[in-house]
Amino acid sequence: MGTPGFVAAPYRASDALKSRKVVRKMSLSPMSGGYRVGVLDLETPRAKERSAFLARVFYPTDGEAGKPVQWNPEGGVLAKYLGTTFSGLPKWACAVLGWILAQTYGKTVVPDTYYAPRIGKSERKFPTVVFCHGLYGDRRAYTALCRSIASDGNVVFALEHRDGSAPSTQVTDEITGEKTQLEFRRLPKGSSTDFAHEFRSQMLSVRLKEVEAVAEYVKELANGVEPLNLLDLEGKYRELLSSFAGKIDPNKLSVVGHSFGGTTALLSCINHPKRYSGCVLQDPWMFPLPKPLKAEDGPQVRIPFIAVLNERTVWPENYEVLDKIAPRAPNAEFVTLKSASHQAQSDFAVVLGPRVAKALKISQDGEDFEPLYESIAISLMFLRKHVHREGEVALEPEILKLIEPYGKRSRILSNSLT
Repeated sequence: MGTPGFVAAPYRASDALKSRKVVRKMSLSPMSGGYRVGVLDLETPRAKERSAFLARVFYPTDGEAGKPVQWNPEGGVLAKYLGTTFSGLPKWACAVLGWILAQTYGKTVVPDTYYAPRIGKSERKFPTVVFCHGLYGDRRAYTALCRSIASDGNVVFALEHRDGSAPSTQVTDEITGEKTQLEFRRLPKGSSTDFAHEFRSQMLSVRLKEVEAVAEYVKELANGVEPLNLLDLEGKYRELLSSFAGKIDPNKLSVVGHSFGGTTALLSCINHPKRYSGCVLQDPWMFPLPKPLKAEDGPQVRIPFIAVLNERTVWPENYEVLDKIAPRAPNAEFVTLKSASHQAQSDFAVVLGPRVAKALKISQDGEDFEPLYESIAISLMFLRKHVHREGEVALEPEILKLIEPYGKRSRILSNSLT
């Protein structure tokens, strides 16, 4: 298990659709490197040099398989997701549907070990990846993507942003352990474009502080600072976090994000180009970016990044922004993911299955399985090249069939779906 090995063989959607059990279990681990994956939930208090944050950490481990991880066992969270997505539904209907979804899908098992006792062994220190979710997401919603990155020899901090973008999240009191719920912040109906941009800018400011908090926390862990986890006040798993000392590399940081998280990732790297090795933007939502960055004569963007654009996402203004940024980004790559809906990078279409995903409008046709796996492969390819410094990593021919260069033809095709 000592050496990570990049495995990018695509998981066939046609095979997955034959069995509901396969869809719900196997497809959450479509690609594996050389490590098993451990999972822990982490909430840190505010410190002198950093903000507080809440995250799920996916880390390489060489320990034996133990207690499995449930994808999302909390029916209340699923009910609130429905409430934020379908604001016209009464609360009781959301609660009933959330309970049904929790009973049916919430017990889906991720093939990893909850609180695996130690981080894996390696001749080199593990790089760190900060993952940023989109609107309606949380620390669990991108499990397939995050655990695949971890299995390839990275420690992934999947943030649960407390900016009002998650369906529901929490803040834990450092002294009492009492939890306060934070609910979704909905943009008021009829808001002007300027108000909407200011509204999202405030959320983006919170997100940027949380990304920076993870970067500072990684330094603390790497240097052996005594870790405090507000979700483990008794210190039952303190030794696990302490085992990260000397095993993670605070100088190899990168950011991956989907939708609103893509904007968060890009701006984090632009603000601190020497801190991060690069970023992966999974179908980024460019609207919240500061206006100077979206201008024709905006500043140079020299940080390496790759933007993965989902073909079925219909945001014409996104392409206008990207057209302006591309000439100013000499180290950037842009690709289009064929037949992909906006939520293709999340777990929703995989876990819920094609019929439910289509009914809830999470996926246009319910078959976002292959695009998810291709986006994982692209992420691993980028991280190996720019973070692990292993040069170009060739993708399998079957994967390349679903990817094409970002160009005029694919933009017109995507925009024509309005």
